[in-house]
Parts: sequence; structure tokens; C-alpha cells
Amino acid sequence: MNLTKKKVSTEAYQAFLPHNMLRVQHFFERPPPLGVHNVPRERLVDTDECAFELTKTNRSSGHAGVGIRIRKPGFCTKDSKITVIAAIEPGDPNVPDHLDGSLARPRRWFVVNDSEGTTAIQFCEFLETVLLECEGSGLFVDLHRVFLWDDLRSHLAPIVHQTVEGRPSNNVFRIVPRPTHAPKHGPIDQIFCELGDRLRKRANCTWTNAVFRQEIVEVLGSLGTDGRFNQTFAHCGCQICFLLLHLQHEIATPSPGLLSLCWCMR
Repeated sequence: MNLTKKKVSTEAYQAFLPHNMLRVQHFFERPPPLGVHNVPRERLVDTDECAFELTKTNRSSGHAGVGIRIRKPGFCTKDSKITVIAAIEPGDPNVPDHLDGSLARPRRWFVVNDSEGTTAIQFCEFLETVLLECEGSGLFVDLHRVFLWDDLRSHLAPIVHQTVEGRPSNNVFRIVPRPTHAPKHGPIDQIFCELGDRLRKRANCTWTNAVFRQEIVEVLGSLGTDGRFNQTFAHCGCQICFLLLHLQHEIATPSPGLLSLCWCMR
């Protein structure tokens, strides 16, 4: 029958568990610290990290005959990874287009290093640079910023909370964790996908890790112009908010078409 056994991702299964679906609903229907309801889009700063490795994954043939089990190291290792910590904002429509922080030139922050992962201390050091720039800019009338990130252990450390919300500042900084197992609601995750796709198209066999790191920096600096970060934030949130509001009004007499549409969006 040519049946094979494969290990697949549990992301989809976990996302549809009732308590995780409830967290998604709260994220869009509740104000901070539970969600982003009534928070203007220009206040949001989405933050996360990912890792890249320069390796060849394609092959023209298998490693053993049909029905023979083998043991082989995977492609992802911890030895030669390049870690990227990044934060993006959608841009402020009240800032002129020729200035940083506008919709046409949204700000982005990133650190590229050779560490195997991100510790709470490294994450706090990165956040310090973001917070300082948010405090030092005189272009923004709205001094309120809401930081979004996932539930990685280093993100939930007390020192991270103290760095952001316990900071003595004229600005107001808040933290709202994104829903678990829902990367489609994270704009920065979409940007990481675009970053990986552009690197794949530019890569060649002569690259070294130093060249690879420089290419990551160049691509990150070119992403998000002409309102694309703002469009990504809208794609990851506004449509879901719209559907949930309509779902509240129709909950007494639900429409099958609306419910199936909400199910597909989630």
C-alpha cells in the first residue's frame, strides 16, 4: 500500500483546543493586558526571534531502500545557527512619510548574532534599545506602546516584565502576550517568513556564515517600506476583529456561512 509513517506538526491540533481558541478570542476582544481591543494599530510593537542556518536540504535520492529504517541527524542543529531578534511597528499615519516612524518608513529593530538561543538577559538588552528609541523620538504625540510577543520562557521572565512595564518613563509601555499556537496572528512571524524566502532566493554555495549574516542585515533593512508593515498588521488582526464583532451579534441566530468563515480564518 506504500504507507509511510511521518512525524507532523502539532500546531494545528493545539490551535483548535478550546482553551487556546478562547485565548485568541480574548486577545481581540479584551483590552490590555489580556488583549489589544481598542488599541490603535500604531501603538503596537511586535517582537520575536528566529534562527537561520546555511545548509543544503535538497537531495536527489533517498538514504535507504524501501522498508529499511535508518537513523540520520536532522538538518537543524545548534552549532551554526544565526539567531535574529527583531521588533517591528506598523508606522504612525500622523508622521510625515519622509520621516522614520511613518507608514512609508516604519521603524524596525533587530540584532543578529551567533548564539544558540535567546536568554532573558539578551532579550532585555534588545528591549532596552527599542525602549530608548521610543522615548527619544519627539515626533509622536501618542507615547503609549504595547509590546506583543509569544510565550517563550525568556519572554515571560520577571526581569523582562520589569524592564518594560516597571520602567520609570514619561511613556506608557505595556505587554500583551500573543495567543499560544497562533503564529498567524503575529506580524513579525510573517516578516520572518518573507525574510527566509528572500534569503533562499539570494543564497548561493559560496556563502560563508559571515556573508550570510550580512545578507540577513541587508534584507531586514529593506523590508516593510511603503506601508507593508502596516498591511501585515492589518492582515494579522483587523479581519479577525471584524468577524468576532459580527459573531457576537449573530450568536443567538448564528449564520452557518459566517461560522464556517470564522472557523477557516482561525
